[in-house]
Order: sequence, then structure tokens, then C-alpha cells
Amino acid sequence: MSTTTSQISQTNNDNSQLMKRLEAVEKKLNYSRQLEKQIKKLNKKIYGLENGILTLPQFQIQNYYSSEMCEKERIFFGSTKLKETDWEEYQDSYVKLKIDISSCNFSKIPTIVTNLGGNDYHCSTKGGTSVYEVTESSFYVVVYRSGINPNKVNGWDWHLNWAAIGEINY
Repeated sequence: MSTTTSQISQTNNDNSQLMKRLEAVEKKLNYSRQLEKQIKKLNKKIYGLENGILTLPQFQIQNYYSSEMCEKERIFFGSTKLKETDWEEYQDSYVKLKIDISSCNFSKIPTIVTNLGGNDYHCSTKGGTSVYEVTESSFYVVVYRSGINPNKVNGWDWHLNWAAIGEINY
């Protein structure tokens, strides 16, 4: 009889430990569900595309107006690769660069902001922030500096940083 009582006591102890483990697993599961809900909320605000382009919903910064109300507006940004930017010779001492933004899926011509980056001589250029022939799917930048060509500017690590802001197609 004492063996049976001992077995019952051991079984109760095992059940108690099992219940504690189940409670711990349930807490972790609930925490995971809460995280999953938070991730879903964030996914509604952050949209990723291929090619390293990330879109963010519009927001307000330091009293500058930005239309959060229009859920079709997005900000896309990117940068061309160092030493691999596809600069074209445009004219003597000019280089031209086409940026493809077709993956952004703009429904109207976006607003484009650019800046020219590099390790040498990019600070003494003209045109790195001027955009040309802007469409829903691309734009051009033409840069002037005496004596430049595509090989030289890639050797100086010239690259274009850009942001495109506009309404997208769903």
C-alpha cells in the first residue's frame, strides 16, 4: 500500500511539474502571438521590395507636412554601387546616369531628391542634385567636372544617393 501511495505522490509531483512546464509554454506562446500581431502592424507600415529598395509610409517630422492620410504615397530610396555605377559619357567633361525606379510602381511622376557621393572630386562638380527627364519609371542625372569620364568617376567611387516620393499603384 505504501508503494501505491508513493507512486501516486510521484505521479502528482510529475503532474505538477508538467503543469508548470505547460504554463511556461503557454506564456511563451502568448508572447509569440503578441509579437506576431505587432509584426503584422509593422508590416502594414513598412513595405519591402527587391533590389534593396524599402518604402516607408509618410510621416511628419519637425512640423514639415507629409501626407500620412494618403496611403498610396511612399518614399523609396537607394544608392548606386561603388565602382559599379553605370555612368555614361555624355559630352566632354560630363557624365550621365540613368536611375531605374520602375520597381517602385509609381502611378504619377514622383518628386526626386539626389546627392552625389564619392571619395574624390565630387565636391567640385555641378549637377549632382539636378534631375532630368523624370518619369514614373526613371530619371537622369548629368554631372559636370572638367576632365571627367565614366572610368575616372567610378575610380573615385562616385555614386548617386536618391529618394523618390510619390503615389504608387496597388
